[in-house]
Amino acid sequence: GMLAQRSGDLAGAASAYREAWEAASRDGDARAAATYLMNLGAAALEAGALGEAYLAMRRSVSLFAAEGQPASVARALANLGSLSVWIGAEEESRALLRRAREAAAEAGDALTARWVDALQSEADGGSRAPVEAAAVRELGAAALADELRARWAIGAIGSGALEPAAAAMGAPRSDEGAMAAIARLALAVAGHPRYGALDPAEQ
Repeated sequence: GMLAQRSGDLAGAASAYREAWEAASRDGDARAAATYLMNLGAAALEAGALGEAYLAMRRSVSLFAAEGQPASVARALANLGSLSVWIGAEEESRALLRRAREAAAEAGDALTARWVDALQSEADGGSRAPVEAAAVRELGAAALADELRARWAIGAIGSGALEPAAAAMGAPRSDEGAMAAIARLALAVAGHPRYGALDPAEQ
């Protein structure tokens, strides 16, 4: 699925993710099924199939919740909330992000909690910068600012906001962590012109 998505074959990617989801469901692997649904949602979103993207993301939330994975639930809810903002469902987005914050707190995942706070700030028309700055002060490592930014960018990419995501990532640095690399790869997969051709070191 990922290879097809990166090559621009969104229909092929969606088909591969559907097959993987169905296989995982038959095998009783709910966590894998939830992950494939999230991937299907991303591919459907890129293809402009907002309805399928929304339904796939929403179902992934239910599967992660049934598995008792609050950290995964938080991230899935945040992505769904970001998509809801993009399609104009602002009230639903606020509810989803509130649930995401609660799930992150339940999981003890402070970083995801701050990522959700940043998304909420953006959804409310504010800036994520004060939230990220507060997270660095609270969590005690400047590197967390990079990961927060990367997580926010990944959520923005999932909702189709490529330019804000690219602006958030800025210029690449040699000391960036894995999450930043994933965000830049996601920008390339989504077709952002600045990331149209990845250097070998970035792949």
